[in-house]
Amino acid sequence: MRKSLRIIMLVIMCVMLTGCGKHNEGNADTQVSVEPTVTEEPAVTEDVEPENPAVTEDAEPENQGEILTDSTQITGLAKAIIENMTLEEKVGQMFIVNLESLDATQGTYYEHRTFTDEMLATLQEFPVGGVTLFSRNIETRSQTTKLNSDLQSNSRIPLWISVDEE
Repeated sequence: MRKSLRIIMLVIMCVMLTGCGKHNEGNADTQVSVEPTVTEEPAVTEDVEPENPAVTEDAEPENQGEILTDSTQITGLAKAIIENMTLEEKVGQMFIVNLESLDATQGTYYEHRTFTDEMLATLQEFPVGGVTLFSRNIETRSQTTKLNSDLQSNSRIPLWISVDEE
């Protein structure tokens, strides 16, 4: 019984490993070029701008919701955000906290599943880099989506949202 189980496991592993390999048929259409492309950095204008345009609540990107894939656009956006951040905001980006750190009114171990006014006040006072959700914070897909959306929309700087479910 053990011998046949080992053989079955070995066959499954072999099948899985062969599926992970590179398949190069020699077709020019399927080959990917790995040569780096050089692009120009976006020009920065010296126009008069608001004191902190990248992180103000009123500022909205031109194509909000659009997924950026061009590295030049992504780099330019990241530079614009960082250049307009205060020192306090830059330091805050180094911290990823749990939801109880944003709303400690219920203690240090509470099943926060919705965005609260206390979380809003804390995010405004201490702009952290991100939050970690634990299994106690996650109930359903729609609840988690709403919680993430509320966290992001109430943070001046986009949050890094991570999950620790053990």
